[in-house]
Amino acid sequence: NVAVSGGGDKGNYLFSLNYFNQQGTLMNTYLIRYTIRSNTQYNISDHIRVGENLVFSMSDNPAVEINSSDAAIGHAMREQSIIPVYDIKGNFAGSAGDALGDAFNPVAMQVRTRNDKGLNTRLFGNVYGEVDFLKYLTLRTSFGGEVVSGWSHSFTYPQYENKENATGNAYTEGSANAHNWTWTNTLTYHETFNGAHDLKIIAGTESYSSRSRSVGGTTKDYFTFDPNFPDLSTGTGVQTNYSIRELESLFSILGRVDYAYKDKYLLSATVRRDGSSKFINNHYGTFPAITAGWRISQEQFMKKVSWISDLKLRGGWGIMGNQLNLTVNNGYFLYGGDRNATYYDLAGVNNGLDAGFAGKQIGNPGAKWESDINANIGIDEALFNGEFDFSADYYRKDIKDLLYDPELPGLAGTSAQPFVNIARMKNEGFDFSLGWHKSISKNLQLNVTGTLTTYKNKIVKIADGVDYFDSDGRRFDGSNIIRNAVGQPVSSFFGYKIIGFWNEDAELTEADKLAQKAT
Repeated sequence: NVAVSGGGDKGNYLFSLNYFNQQGTLMNTYLIRYTIRSNTQYNISDHIRVGENLVFSMSDNPAVEINSSDAAIGHAMREQSIIPVYDIKGNFAGSAGDALGDAFNPVAMQVRTRNDKGLNTRLFGNVYGEVDFLKYLTLRTSFGGEVVSGWSHSFTYPQYENKENATGNAYTEGSANAHNWTWTNTLTYHETFNGAHDLKIIAGTESYSSRSRSVGGTTKDYFTFDPNFPDLSTGTGVQTNYSIRELESLFSILGRVDYAYKDKYLLSATVRRDGSSKFINNHYGTFPAITAGWRISQEQFMKKVSWISDLKLRGGWGIMGNQLNLTVNNGYFLYGGDRNATYYDLAGVNNGLDAGFAGKQIGNPGAKWESDINANIGIDEALFNGEFDFSADYYRKDIKDLLYDPELPGLAGTSAQPFVNIARMKNEGFDFSLGWHKSISKNLQLNVTGTLTTYKNKIVKIADGVDYFDSDGRRFDGSNIIRNAVGQPVSSFFGYKIIGFWNEDAELTEADKLAQKAT
């Protein structure tokens, strides 16, 4: 990393170049990244300030899936240890023999990805300006965003060593680009009255827009596997392609009031009105919040308690809106054609197909913002001139109108079900921290901090008439290992509790007799 920085009364600047290279644990995996960064801030006058932050990066990062039993790490765990990496002829060994399972050779998997490449670029940053006027007012505008693009290509080789081999070959290539921007404007009024009252009022708007496109394809059957030969046009087999585009936007109006009296009584209130393009009939939601604090150590009756340096009681309540788990099309009924499922030779001539359409998704135009209701109360304390500090919090979060896609009856057809505001969930717990700070000498200070957190999650409701749903079957012979049930934490492991193992045949025989007697 090379950086140059400087500045003075009129502003400051920073420019840096960074090169990062980290090799992965698995063969043919790594992260190589180049980054250029520029930060500047200038005071045009005593009342006008401008600045910018800009970063451009290029990265090459071939990786593997980590939560899949069909990726290299998953196969490394599944493959029987008796199978070597190579057979006696120097070829890859695998599960093709009898009673050796069906896992792939993970080394072979990674060697065959050696020519899979990709590159991602990202430009992001923001520019801002501030103007002070009429003594107590500050106008700030900030515009920022990012532009990203990337491409990748991969080749699927035929296999010979496994129980279940992929016999064909295919080349896949894709690219994507996206951009988004956020424009925030705020007007701040800040004044102190009589040396005791501190008042700050903020009003503003915020706009967000995002667009993305991706395109790609696959071609099968190449007569040579030379990495310089395959592209989407040189294969002789079936060609398939895809393209995807998305756009979404948000608009918000916000207001905030902060008040403090002698830094003893603290009060803050915020209200937001957020609108999202993901909703059809209920674009907007209103989300208030309020916090209050009482610095007890500033009270007159605490002045004689010299060993308490600071003591504050605080609490808050507020509602946050959420729409992140929605797709941009959730409100629409979608229809589409599929050559294999909805096209048909209506004329019966065996040389042509008539296009047909079928439902792809059921829409929910009545969806609205999910409401996350947060509340907390806590206490902060500093003792003996800050040598010890202590903090304790109780927090609770009730999620109402949780957006969830419940399973529909078979009569609804094969279209994907939409997300609806139907589920509920609750989180609560305590946070504690205790710190000790000691200056041993002028150049040596010790800081020791201990923390304790408790967290309890509970599903309150899933859907009408639904008490649970299972997920994550992986490769457990069709049995799911996750159950989400009302009254239980989300994503709980579900299965028999193991109380022990049978170590001898006699124990197994005795257990079998007891089971037969019980049934």
